[in-house]
Amino acid sequence: MQLLRLLPILALVACSKSTRGSDLGEVDLAGCVGAACNPMDACATGTATTLVGNVFAPNGVDPVPHAVVWIPTGTLAPPPTGLSCNTCVSSPPGSLSSAFTRTDGFFTLSGVPSGEDVTVVAELGRFRRVVHMKIEACKQNVVPPDTGSAGVRLPGKDLALGPDDRAPHIAVATGDYDQIECVLKRMGIEQFDLYNDRDPGTALPATVGEFGALLDDAAKLATYDIVVVNCTNAQFEAAMAKPTVRQHLESYVGSGGRLYATDWAYDVIHQVPEFAPYVCFASGGVTGPVPMASCPTTPAPPRDAHSTHAYDTGAQIVDPDLLSWLMRIPGALVSNQVPIRYNFVVIANTGDAMHPAKTWAKGLAEDPTALPMFSKGIRPLTVTFDYKQCGRVHYSTYNTEPADVVPDTAAARFPSCGGRSTFNAQERLLEYLVFEVAQCIGDVL
Repeated sequence: MQLLRLLPILALVACSKSTRGSDLGEVDLAGCVGAACNPMDACATGTATTLVGNVFAPNGVDPVPHAVVWIPTGTLAPPPTGLSCNTCVSSPPGSLSSAFTRTDGFFTLSGVPSGEDVTVVAELGRFRRVVHMKIEACKQNVVPPDTGSAGVRLPGKDLALGPDDRAPHIAVATGDYDQIECVLKRMGIEQFDLYNDRDPGTALPATVGEFGALLDDAAKLATYDIVVVNCTNAQFEAAMAKPTVRQHLESYVGSGGRLYATDWAYDVIHQVPEFAPYVCFASGGVTGPVPMASCPTTPAPPRDAHSTHAYDTGAQIVDPDLLSWLMRIPGALVSNQVPIRYNFVVIANTGDAMHPAKTWAKGLAEDPTALPMFSKGIRPLTVTFDYKQCGRVHYSTYNTEPADVVPDTAAARFPSCGGRSTFNAQERLLEYLVFEVAQCIGDVL
């Protein structure tokens, strides 16, 4: 398996106070039992005390990869609030034992303490699920499943399943051609605020305010862990023309925020000068000139990569863990690729050694309605990059909707979402990347 991204996920506690210091505070191991608290206390039967289980998305169905399972030595510290770098570490501070979930969400934790009331904490970035359970010594224990799931469910909102459960706070800018808010709903995520990014004052869907106003308010922006910008008719261009807004976005990501944008929303990334060297875009899309071999150090003019010529392609999955996860999802792959429709923007190139970006999927950028000479060859379709080793930016060239435009009706728009509860193939691809964009910064062996 490739390098794993660590995020806080499951925690087990069977101890009271402390004689040993840790980042969780002063703890006492005197009350602990089991191999994790006393390595010399071997089980007579030769069977170790272990814990196994599965971690699922808030919908209780879809497996969550690369979650961390750990046992703290003392009282569980409250989750952080506000923006922070959330840097990956090999194991959570003060943990007795830790493990990561596989791409199918399964984990095995060894050396766990036994006890009547062991605290099991599941975390992925700002997702945290806390479970209390009995752990029996010298046997394999299974984490009891949450209601509506075959395992532990990450919470879809704060306090969803228990008093210690937390979920990231998300702002979503609505779009004319996309509804990632409906993908979040299908994942079981409930905690997000919708901001209007269509024509000012548009009634559908109902929103809490204008996205341009959010970008103008650095303090409000910093209250969100993740900001999602749907493909829209470039309604944010007036806001992005303001130097203060560009500074707010740079500061937001540089302080630990996560920015997730698709298709025509690329300028919300590209117009920030500090972000431009990480991902560059082909002028005019598939019908434009041949892209330059490297990314420029400054942004191109606004809307420079806009195109009304869509291209469909089979996405070649570059990341092995993403491919493994998709292989477990019925219908997500066709001939080992994800069928992608309605790409309108072409990623020309990603950055250099000083501005590295990770490509998750790539495909042929060619408009079948145009002459073959307009093909831009195999290009990245979805990429992420970490900024200042603290925040993360994600971009995909395609819509997630099954059509190229969302009808302007209550039945089609959130929360009805067209009456559809199932995912299409490219929504599955972005579902995985919601987990990825939420995770800690850096790699863990």
